[in-house]
Amino acid sequence: MHSPCRAAKSTHAALMANLTTLGISARAARALDGDTDRLRYQLHKCVAAPEARPGPGCARGTCAAATKPQLRVVVVGCSMTQGFMNCGTTLPGRQCAQPCYSKRWPKLLEASLQRALPRCRVMVAVSTSRGGRTVTTASRYATRVARVGGGAPAIVITDLTICDLRGISSSLDRAGVEAGWELLIRKAYGHYDPNASTALMHVEAWDRFPMRGCANRSGETHFRLARHYRVPVVSFMLGACAMHADGDARHWRGGCSPNASTCQSQDEPGLQCEPHPGPHTHSVYALLVAEAISREAAALCRGRRGAVDDAPSSGPALLPAPPRPLPLAADAPTLLPKEMVDKLHGCRAKHGVSNPTLTLDFVEGGCGAPASSDGWRCFEDRPGKRGWIAEGDAGAPSGVLSFGVDAAAWRPTGRLTVTFLRSYDRRMGRARLWLDADERAAVELNGSWARRTSQADIAIVPIRDLCGPACQAAPRDAAHRLSVQRIAAGGSKFKLQLLELC
Repeated sequence: MHSPCRAAKSTHAALMANLTTLGISARAARALDGDTDRLRYQLHKCVAAPEARPGPGCARGTCAAATKPQLRVVVVGCSMTQGFMNCGTTLPGRQCAQPCYSKRWPKLLEASLQRALPRCRVMVAVSTSRGGRTVTTASRYATRVARVGGGAPAIVITDLTICDLRGISSSLDRAGVEAGWELLIRKAYGHYDPNASTALMHVEAWDRFPMRGCANRSGETHFRLARHYRVPVVSFMLGACAMHADGDARHWRGGCSPNASTCQSQDEPGLQCEPHPGPHTHSVYALLVAEAISREAAALCRGRRGAVDDAPSSGPALLPAPPRPLPLAADAPTLLPKEMVDKLHGCRAKHGVSNPTLTLDFVEGGCGAPASSDGWRCFEDRPGKRGWIAEGDAGAPSGVLSFGVDAAAWRPTGRLTVTFLRSYDRRMGRARLWLDADERAAVELNGSWARRTSQADIAIVPIRDLCGPACQAAPRDAAHRLSVQRIAAGGSKFKLQLLELC
């Protein structure tokens, strides 16, 4: 069996060779080296720590897997990370119906990392939603990232560039994306959990859509904050374009395959389905991310940075563990205005567990048990995109959809997180949300925007802003009610995806 150092070195060399054969530059793809101390801290147990020995009572070889330390990686993304490939156009028969799990890049990444790190049990979990964005991920970090797969992640990899950038149509939208990205970074780096030592890596695709070939350069939407917090960034675009001027056409194959729903013959050339490229693009993603991680693992074997050519090929590597990375200081100033970042807080971890008191996730959970739903239906208007939907005459409001909140879930000082669909579909309109009978304190949710994309958006509202006279007059142990209604002005459709209270 190869030593852990030899495995890391040989796997890294093979990944580099594969990328070179494809005409992709791993060096150019390192858009930002950043600070890899957190990554090395997590990888140490896989390459440079003493091997765990099976305990008494284990037959030869039967307990080997159980004694291996686990390296838990969580990939956060949207529809591409979910595995939707070469589909998504409005052409009949070429829309996304099901993901191809076995071909998506996180699955391929898991196999590469397992070869590079045989001393660990590598598990790559995925936290995705179609149309998900950094702002929704950051606000629900404790519930959707920090505990995915059963424990705190060693490494979090974000693949949210496409959905983020497709949702930007104004400077206000860009500011919201940046605020969400800063909040996500601060949560991953332990600003709100001093026990966190998570390594963060950002993967980017293109700096804008529609794609305009290899003349593009990495945009500043995510980079400004990545530089500030020294987050390593891997860029598919820069790696693919470094050696060939037509790197986009060579490696981003999104031609809208008629076989997309059967997960067969999906590498069609073209850009009609540019946000959902086929298996070839997924394999390149996996190669680039695996190269970046295995390079750090191999470098650990010598105990210093740089190339891995002189890394030891055999023998034990009992290097002392790197110091545990310090969490981001509680008083570390934000780069953006603090109020922009703070207002995106949803439920957060407390004492090691997430603390929502009520979660109604209509996309990934059930439809809940509404107290009233006149004019609303809970269904998938697109595959994998379930929600409560109100459709009707644009000149008249819908009925009221309402959910009860029992006294155990009620926190008058809490926050309500609302996720809803925003789309360029001209039918999309607005809704208002209120608490109990306090309709005058209702907040308005706008389901329409100009960008040619449909994505989740989020509103986080302090309960005190919703709690008017009726709410305030309720007894201390009373139940409450959240109500949503599509309003007459604006459009004929509204889609609610999540209500979470904490």
